[in-house]
Order: sequence, then structure tokens, then C-alpha cells
Amino acid sequence: MGEAERLPSADGTKRLRVPRLSFFASAAAVFALDRLAKCLLEGRDGVILKGVLALTTAHNTGAAMSMLSGMPVLAGVLSLLGLAAVWFAAARLAKSRTAALCLGFVIDFFVGDPYSIPHPVVAIGKWISFFDRKLRRGNSNPKDVGRGALTVVLVALLSTVPPALLSEAAWRLHPVLYLILNAVMCWQILAARQLFKEGKKVQRALEKGDTEGARYAVSMIVGRDTDVLDEDGICRAAVETVAENASDGVIAPLCWILLFGAAGGFFYKSINTMDSMLGYKNEKYLYFGRAAAKTDDVVNYIPARLSGLYMILTAPLCGLDGKNAWRIFRRDRYKHASPNSAQTEAACAGALGLRLAGDAVYGGVVHKKEFIGDPLRQIEPMDITRAGRLMYAASLLTLALGVLLRIGAALLCF
Repeated sequence: MGEAERLPSADGTKRLRVPRLSFFASAAAVFALDRLAKCLLEGRDGVILKGVLALTTAHNTGAAMSMLSGMPVLAGVLSLLGLAAVWFAAARLAKSRTAALCLGFVIDFFVGDPYSIPHPVVAIGKWISFFDRKLRRGNSNPKDVGRGALTVVLVALLSTVPPALLSEAAWRLHPVLYLILNAVMCWQILAARQLFKEGKKVQRALEKGDTEGARYAVSMIVGRDTDVLDEDGICRAAVETVAENASDGVIAPLCWILLFGAAGGFFYKSINTMDSMLGYKNEKYLYFGRAAAKTDDVVNYIPARLSGLYMILTAPLCGLDGKNAWRIFRRDRYKHASPNSAQTEAACAGALGLRLAGDAVYGGVVHKKEFIGDPLRQIEPMDITRAGRLMYAASLLTLALGVLLRIGAALLCF
């Protein structure tokens, strides 16, 4: 029953039936606010939460009077206000971490990574290069395993401690400053917009028939030799990197931010960047980059699998084949030297009905790789956009579930 209606009573008069949804929403808001205020009233947020408790009292009284006086619309409005107060109080409990992440995600969606703004990952890369020069002894030196591990520890600390200290200082000055600072940091950690944008560059060049332009565009986002790729190879490379980086560049950072705030996001980003710069099984980094590669496998182990599952769940929402995504995910998700990389590639290949991966050339050397997925149709440039949409859908699902879990955890703190 969506609207209030008047029903005849035994004496012939009209009585009001209040909408059930409004009543239960009101009751839930009242219960949650009362318990949350009791839980936190003595903390450093006591002054603000006294206001929340006052709103609770007003909500209780106003909602009851509205229902009794035949004004269900007002009761519904008060219910919404109460739910908004629950959100506000829960965000206070989480030190605005959830709100900052949501704001940062929105900024990334609309702004991306402008080239004119200095990016913290560049600073992380400079630290990695510095320790690479200072600590690595030479090529294929077994003693470099320990030095590589030391590099991982030092770069992780230098990438994590400053954001953590800045966040704490901002919180002590003012919660709004904390929110703004952490939103900016979350924005710079996430790479969804930039990944989608770089993929679109490849797609537009292919659609124009500009193979050389597409080859150059894809060389900006992949590590393989692109001069040997034909148009289908260029398209596959772009789809693969969008699929793989859906986890590395978006969903995994979201998970780490949800758990540990922006500092956790920077920790993950430092490990992932070290893996991309040092984690090669070549003569130069076979020993020195081993710790970076293994650490990246650990920190991305759960996020990579969640990313694949979220892609499967959201594939039907993008007009793609969710059932085939699940089938290929189960069959092909370990067909890669890394335990994590094929998780999202398999889900994406199945959703699109494509065969991805296969042999690739790095530094003039052919590396044998298994195929992922079945060639149910010919790949086309539009598949790059489809992969990008799937990446965004899975990212939004990650964010939504993370926000709900954090708010739930806040309400169950007692």
C-alpha cells in the first residue's frame, strides 16, 4: 500500500491507515539513532551527537504526531531525516572515511587524472627508482633478494606514513578539513576514469583506421611490444589491460581504502607500483624484484577474486553474458603466471564472449601464454568500451557493498 487512505470504521467514520513503509522506516531510524547516540555520546563527538540525539527526540515526537494527525507525508519526511542522521552519525564514527571515499570516487569519475596536477604515484615511482639505484648490486645477484625486501619496506613506509599523519592532523584541526583532504587522496589513488579514457583513445584510433595511432595509444597502457600487433592484437591488448587494471587500479584500492582509509590505499598503491617497476623475471630484477612481486600477490589476492566475482554479477546489467563469464572464470582464472591477473581477464573474456591473452612479445622475446576465454565472436573496437563499462559497474558494486558494510559495522559497534 503506497499511499495513505481513509477506510470506513464500524461507526461509519473515516480512519487513517498509515503507509507501512513510512512506519517501519520511522521505527528503524528511531531505533538506530537512539542506540548510536548512546554508543558514542561520551566520545569526542559528544557535542555533535547531542545534536543527533536531539534530532532523534524531535523525530520520535514529530513522526508520532504526524501519524496520529493524519499526515503520513510529514511522517515520511521525518523518517528520511532520521535516516540521514543515521548516515551522518555513522560517518562520524568512521571518521568520515566512507564519505571521503565516495566523494573521491565521484571526483575521479568526472575529473580523472589531469596531466597538469602532480600525482603521488609519480613520487612513489621516484622513491622506487632511488632505492633501485642505491640498493641493487647488479644483475642476477642472489643477495639482492634481501635488498629488494628492504626496498619494499622502505617505499611502503614512505608512501603510507605521510598520508596517515596528514589525515590525523587534519582530523584534529577540523572534520571538514579531514573530509576534503581524504577525498582528494582517494581521488588520486583511484584510476577508473584514466583507464577508461586511455582505452577510448585506442578505440577511436582503430575506428578511424589509424593503426599506428592505435598502436601508440595502446603502448601507453601495456608493457608488451606493440610494434608486432595487428588491429585485433591491439584491440585485445587494450581489453586485457582494462580488465586486469579493473582490479589493480580501481577495485583493489577501493577495498584497501574501505578497510584502512586513504593511507591504506597509498600502501596498496606503493606495492602495486613496485610490482609494475621491479617485478620482472629478467636478468636485472629476477632477485631484486622478487619481494615486490610476492608482496603484490598477497595484497591483491582477495581483491582480485572479488573483482572477478563482481564483474560476473554486474555483467547482465551491462548487457553482457553473466553465465558465460562465470563459466570462463571458473575454468580459466588460473591461466596466468600471476595468481591474480587472470581473475578479471577470465571474467571479462567470458562476459564479452572473446578469447584473450595468448603469446605476447616483451623486449623482443616471445613469452608463451595460455589463451583465456572462447572465441565466440570476432573482437571489435567497441569491446574496449564494453570492458570499461564492466569495470565501472564492478567498481560501483564494490563501493556500494563497502559503504553498506561500514555503516552496518558502525551501527553494530555496541
